[in-house]
Amino acid sequence: MQLRLEPPADLRDPGDPEARRRHRDLLVRWTSRADEAPPVPDPDTLLRRETTRMREAPWTYWVPDASRLARRLGAADAPALLFAAGTPDLSTPTVAVVGTRRPDAYGLAMARRIGHALAGVGAIAASGGALGIDGAVHEAALEAGGRTIAVLGGGLGMPHPPSHRTMFDRIAATPGCCLLSEAPCLGPARPFCFPQRNRLLAALADAIVVVQAGVPSGALITAERAKGIGVPVFAVPGDAWYERSAGTLALLRAGARVFAGPADLAFVPDLAGIDGAPWPKAGRRPPGLPTPWDPDPGPPPAALPPDANAAMVAIAAGARNVDQIVEATRMHAGRVQAALLSLEIAGKVRVLPGGLVVRLR
Repeated sequence: MQLRLEPPADLRDPGDPEARRRHRDLLVRWTSRADEAPPVPDPDTLLRRETTRMREAPWTYWVPDASRLARRLGAADAPALLFAAGTPDLSTPTVAVVGTRRPDAYGLAMARRIGHALAGVGAIAASGGALGIDGAVHEAALEAGGRTIAVLGGGLGMPHPPSHRTMFDRIAATPGCCLLSEAPCLGPARPFCFPQRNRLLAALADAIVVVQAGVPSGALITAERAKGIGVPVFAVPGDAWYERSAGTLALLRAGARVFAGPADLAFVPDLAGIDGAPWPKAGRRPPGLPTPWDPDPGPPPAALPPDANAAMVAIAAGARNVDQIVEATRMHAGRVQAALLSLEIAGKVRVLPGGLVVRLR
C-alpha cells in the first residue's frame, strides 16, 4: 500500500481562537436540542468547562476544512469541528469495519481476523467503538500492534458504551491511534449522534466492510453514507436463514462487493497490496458446530394436566371464553377455571377481564 499525499490533520490546542469560536457555536446548537431538566448551562459556561477538561486530558481540536473527509461530505454536511484524543493519520489507508452489536462466534472471529490482517499490512482499522463487531475490530488491531481509530457517538469525556472505557483509554494512549468525536467533550451520546458518527466513519475510510448486520441497523446507515460519497462497500456473506445476515445479504443484492479476505479489498487503489495481509486458508467447518437457524430445542415441554389439555383443545377449536370452554369440554366451571390457571402459568393463554381467553404463542 502507498501513503496518500494528504496534509496532516489541522490540530489546534484549546486556546485557539477560531477553534474556540466553532466550539461555542457547537455548544449553542447542542443546548438547543437538549431536553434535560434541570436546564442546561449557558454555552459560555459549558465552553469553560470543556476547554478545562481538554487541557487536563489532553485533547485537541481538529479543524477538518482542508481534509478529504470535508471534501467528501461537502460544505453542507462536513463537520465544522472535531475533538481528538490522539493524532489522526490521514495519509495511511483506512478500512472501516462495522456490524451488529450482537454477533455470533463467526462474526466475532471474522472481525478479529480483519483487525489482525489490517494491522499486519500497516493499514488503519476504523470503527464506531460499539459493542460487538466494532469492539472486536479495535481490540484485534491493538493486540496485533496495529493502529485503530474509534469514531464515537458521545463526547470524549462520556464515551459510549461506558463498558468500553478501558479500550478507549488504550486507543487514546497508543501511538498512531485516535479517538474522534463530533459531540461536545462532556456531552453524552444521544440518538441523533449515531447517524452523524456513521457519516464521519464512512468519510474517513477508503473502504467499508460490513461483517454482520440485521435490518435495520447502524452498519447499514454507514454503508449507505459510504455509497453516497463514492466509498466502496464490502459485505461478508453469511447464512441465508440468519437474521444477522439479512443486512449483509441486502447489501450484496444492491451491488456491494463480497469480502471473503483482504485480497478482495485490493481493487481499491489506496489499498493495493493489501492482499499480502495474513489470512487463514479456507477449511472444513468443525463437526458439530451449531447453526443459528436450528437453535437448541432445550428440554421438552412438560405435559399438561388432562383438564388443561382438554381446555386447550377447546380453545384451539375456537372457544373464546369460559362459558364456551365449559360447553365444549362438558367440565364444571370450577374445573375449567383451574385448567385455565394452569395454562396461564404455563404461558399458553391469558385470561382477560370479562372472561375472554387469548391464546399465546
